[in-house]
Amino acid sequence: MDLNKHEIGDKIRQIRLSRNKTQSEICGDEANISLRQLQRIEAGTSIPKIETLYILASQLSVPVTNFFDSKSNLSKDYLLLKDKLVFLSLYDEQVFIEKQKFIYEQIKHNHFDTLPQKEKDFFYFHQANSDISVNNNILKAKKILKENFCFEKLSKIEFFSINDLLLIKLKLYESIMTSNINDEFDNLINLLISNSVKTIYIEAALVLDCFIIAINAYFKKGNINKVKLLLGISESIMINNKLYHKQPILKMIGAKIRLFYHNEKEKAAKLYNDAINVANNQKNYKLEKKIKKEYQQDLEIYNAYTQLAKGS
Repeated sequence: MDLNKHEIGDKIRQIRLSRNKTQSEICGDEANISLRQLQRIEAGTSIPKIETLYILASQLSVPVTNFFDSKSNLSKDYLLLKDKLVFLSLYDEQVFIEKQKFIYEQIKHNHFDTLPQKEKDFFYFHQANSDISVNNNILKAKKILKENFCFEKLSKIEFFSINDLLLIKLKLYESIMTSNINDEFDNLINLLISNSVKTIYIEAALVLDCFIIAINAYFKKGNINKVKLLLGISESIMINNKLYHKQPILKMIGAKIRLFYHNEKEKAAKLYNDAINVANNQKNYKLEKKIKKEYQQDLEIYNAYTQLAKGS
């Protein structure tokens, strides 16, 4: 990252104008940043502190790394398509598949040839993640990970990019599908935890995806302490970034903890039903159906175990 104050200031100004925001609207009551301070930053006469950059990134709904990318000249149409790809989990399964296919085609036919390499990598990495989550096809992921994944390199990065997080997500998927929930998996999650406080917007959504994948893996291993830790962090990320489309999943995870680890059947039932209702309100009927099915399966397991315990 090149900390040239003129380039950073100009980039912040460009992004603000593209969002049709005035300086006064960004500063609000000036509790976090004053109007004079923002004017000096945009004019290139002051270098903002890192916490100020996070405030500005949050106000402008962009990753903080966008402020450092002076070479970016991506079209608004492409950036909108990119955002939509990350948030497609809002939709029901058939709608999800159709929308994703449409967006892939739009990017490929209208933007791909002129994209810089890192954006082409985003396209490939996202497709590989989709192949795993939708089709359980790991072949593309293995090839990409072999060519691009390096834990040592990731451990030295201060701010994870979208591509970094897509690679991490691929690695987590691969580890689970190949039953390699080992020290490398744990180290990767710990790295994500330490970096999670620095993520906003799209990156935050991808971190949440990674944590949910990891929670499922740790649940199966019986590592309840890790499950609780990741659930707490995930809930904070969801609230801070208004990623409420993840709320049903997080409520369901909380219900499973109540049911299986605290023997609190009534509290678990409330959380399951809350999760179902939220998914329904969000019109995510695929997720609603999934939670209902898991609730019934979990109840059957819980009741069978309870009867077995009584018999012994």
